[in-house]
Amino acid sequence: MSWAAEELKTANLGDIRRNRRLVTIVEDLSAQPNASVTQEKRDNAALQGIYEFWANRRVKASSILAAHRDSTLERVAGEKIVLAVQDTTELNFGKHTKKQGLGSLSSPDAKGLFVHSVFCVSSLGVPLGVLHQKVWARKKIRRTSGYADRMRAISEKESQRWLEGLKLTQEWIEQPVQVVTVADREADIYELFASPRREGAEFLIRAHQGRGVKYSSTDIDIDGLHEARCHPGETVEGVLSKPEWQVLYCYIHQTQVPPLVPPLLVDCVRWIAQLGGFLGRKSDGEPGVKTLWLGLQRLEDMAAIWQLKSFPEDEL
Repeated sequence: MSWAAEELKTANLGDIRRNRRLVTIVEDLSAQPNASVTQEKRDNAALQGIYEFWANRRVKASSILAAHRDSTLERVAGEKIVLAVQDTTELNFGKHTKKQGLGSLSSPDAKGLFVHSVFCVSSLGVPLGVLHQKVWARKKIRRTSGYADRMRAISEKESQRWLEGLKLTQEWIEQPVQVVTVADREADIYELFASPRREGAEFLIRAHQGRGVKYSSTDIDIDGLHEARCHPGETVEGVLSKPEWQVLYCYIHQTQVPPLVPPLLVDCVRWIAQLGGFLGRKSDGEPGVKTLWLGLQRLEDMAAIWQLKSFPEDEL
């Protein structure tokens, strides 16, 4: 049995002769995958047979994909971790003016189809096969405001394709295989992250835009420091502990006696930034998160030593 016959062994096109023709065409085209049908040397009978097969209304693309999916799932079952890579591509048929059923693409003047695929890959990068594929023609470009577009239900948007890919991936790939959905920034949408996920289903999605992170990988919480810009007149109480602001003040001012009143939060932020390497030049602007994080790490160690020095010797 050839590899194509093995790959498409579950194909059911309604007639065994069509099933055999499918295998023959796949073997033929795969021999020169970069060449068009007419570029490869074929006799007229073989060429006519390919075109007739494609034009046959009894031959459904979904039936061919279903057979390939069966083989893909067999390979997936032998893996511990599988990457389900979702991506969308455009098929531009702008030069085929007489072709029907096309829609607009990213460029308003282009005509063609969109194809969204879920492609399975092993953790070592070995291709396992196409799990799902959706093809559609965009009816027209909707001219709406940004707010009106955001208010539309996700089911009315093309973004629904990401949710469909996730849903079908979880239905077809059974546990205990761990599935990691991989996608570009178009998939960075709330509805996808809020979708139900089975155990072992994870995401690896490129962020559409930068986001503030409330919790870092350590136990140091830096989100409260943003209050310094919103409320510059507030003291540091509630953001830093007493040992932290005391040792911070003493270190910056080179004194052993801390003040009785907590300093302003905005001042403490600048001092913490200095611990992290911030120079405070006019051209530097405000200190960034990384600088504050480094400063907080130093402050945490300094505060621990400060507390030890504050204990009576008989309690140590």
